[in-house]
Amino acid sequence: MSLRLSQRKLDLLTWPQRRAAEERNARIAAQNRAEAARTVALYNAQLAGGGEVCWTPLLSAALLAGHPWLQVHCPGCDQVKAVDLRIVPRPADTELTAIAEKLRCQDPCRGRAGAPRIVALTAAHHAAPDAAPAPLAPQTFAMPWRAEQRGESWIVLDALGAPLTYSYFEDRPHPGTNNRRLRGEDAQRLAEAVARLPDLLRRR
Repeated sequence: MSLRLSQRKLDLLTWPQRRAAEERNARIAAQNRAEAARTVALYNAQLAGGGEVCWTPLLSAALLAGHPWLQVHCPGCDQVKAVDLRIVPRPADTELTAIAEKLRCQDPCRGRAGAPRIVALTAAHHAAPDAAPAPLAPQTFAMPWRAEQRGESWIVLDALGAPLTYSYFEDRPHPGTNNRRLRGEDAQRLAEAVARLPDLLRRR
């Protein structure tokens, strides 16, 4: 691919040469945008087709194609959220998967469920992707399940340590607050009941 002329070199050219160079730069920019758009469209189509996508566009391709919103699915809260790639402090040649690996949901799962999964690249925050994303595959959890207290919550974990539920509690609410959290013993009973569900279902 031919390189574009810098502004300094353009300033040194005569008017006919400068006009020809500007037209050439415009053609190259249009070709780059078209190539980036094809790359993003192919990536969205493969994501929508299901299965594992073994490649990813660069940050620069997403921005050049006019698709700056990275739609990601958080496995903790089971929600799809949008990330504005225009404000991500990463070099232009960063792969999107490298960006997604660093993302963590702040609420309500607080990032405890691991890195999100890329769903699509879109042109607008709430826009649907060019190709509809494939439905999420049902997730299975290794048994047995167990209840474990961590700080101000009781967590139900599967045999591999993956979190299933969180039950937050507070035995001593702050004065003057409208606290709706469970008491510690109630949160424990709830978590232990959830942990026993696989055994109860097998007995039916």
